Amino acid sequence: MESSSWRRDFLLLFTGAGLATTATRATAASYPLLVLMLTGSPVLAGWVRFASLIPSLLFMLPFGVLVDRYDRRRLLILAQGGRALALGMATLAVLADGSWVWLLIVAIFIEGALTVLHQLSVDPAVAMLVPKERLPSVVSKTDGMHHAANLFGQPLSGLMLNVSNALPLLGGLVAQIISMVVLVSMRTKSFLSRGGSDADGDEQEGMLRGVARGAQWIWRDGFLRLATTLFTSTNFLWQIMALLIIVLAQGQGITPVGIGLILGATGVGGLAGSLLTPVISRRVPEHVVLRAAPWCWLSTVLLVAVNSSPWTLAVAWAGTGFVAGVMDVTTSTYMLRTTPHNLLGRVGSVYGMLCFGASPLGALAGGYLLDLAGTTVTIVVACVYMAAIALFGTLHRMQPASTPSARMN
Repeated sequence: MESSSWRRDFLLLFTGAGLATTATRATAASYPLLVLMLTGSPVLAGWVRFASLIPSLLFMLPFGVLVDRYDRRRLLILAQGGRALALGMATLAVLADGSWVWLLIVAIFIEGALTVLHQLSVDPAVAMLVPKERLPSVVSKTDGMHHAANLFGQPLSGLMLNVSNALPLLGGLVAQIISMVVLVSMRTKSFLSRGGSDADGDEQEGMLRGVARGAQWIWRDGFLRLATTLFTSTNFLWQIMALLIIVLAQGQGITPVGIGLILGATGVGGLAGSLLTPVISRRVPEHVVLRAAPWCWLSTVLLVAVNSSPWTLAVAWAGTGFVAGVMDVTTSTYMLRTTPHNLLGRVGSVYGMLCFGASPLGALAGGYLLDLAGTTVTIVVACVYMAAIALFGTLHRMQPASTPSARMN
């Protein structure tokens, strides 16, 4: 593919994904508040939150298999069109002033499922479109886009809700349609991969076998195995730390707006880390970044233990996000560069499932730990836990990546 051609198509793919992701963040932030405003029921608000989160657990693994079997471009267009229809249903439910709230919950569930399909399809499409030598800078931009969407999506949702209850959903509907049109405009008409040593028999194998292939690839790659372990274990901890920061901030009389700004610092740090990773990667090898990250995270946890002032909490949380941004880009670049195109969906789904699955457990553990033991014990446990992760990362043997055939045999 000519240089100008891949650049144009990547810009279209990036623009479409950016619009879709920002719209998703904004609408997701508005759903629980919308239901509370329309019905006054915390129970229904809880169902809405559940409907938006559960698709990741239900569909992450099976959709990873589908992404490797079918054309990723068509799946992206299908996901965008389906999300537009779901947001249309949600808009009708909101305009009905709460009497169709169950239609809203169904629409949110459908949108959540198609969001998973979209997320799993984007990275393999990028890997097939972009030359390998340009992946670090490209992944930096795409990861930065996700952090920016997280950072600005919620405030954007609040501004639109101030105008009209239905405006966040209508805005999301328009954004999904534009994203779909942008994808249709790409010159690259297919992101269907048939290459790779494991391509034969992919379409005939069962769903469980397909998921097992993705898990096997991660397990046999020392870098991905360690990265997955670090992200899974630390995502568990960050849920505890987020609750701890909220409790510490409330204890100092900080307003909800102030607490929101403190928690939002992780988005600022993540965006900065993502954008600076190409500079860092030119000076620091991948395996050094992977081993150093837990020690950097330990320093942010220790900072909270030493001083819990609002500024310290914000700086520590921003530092946590910065290191996570560097880790995200470094790991994603490695995965896209070394994994066969026809395995990227399964590898990405297993990786995402393991990393995401720890977060709800961490939130539960943090709540019970703070309730039963208090903030002091919780921060001590967090420091010891993070120190153990850092030590594990240092001592873990990380063999260089082998050839695809060697890994799968």
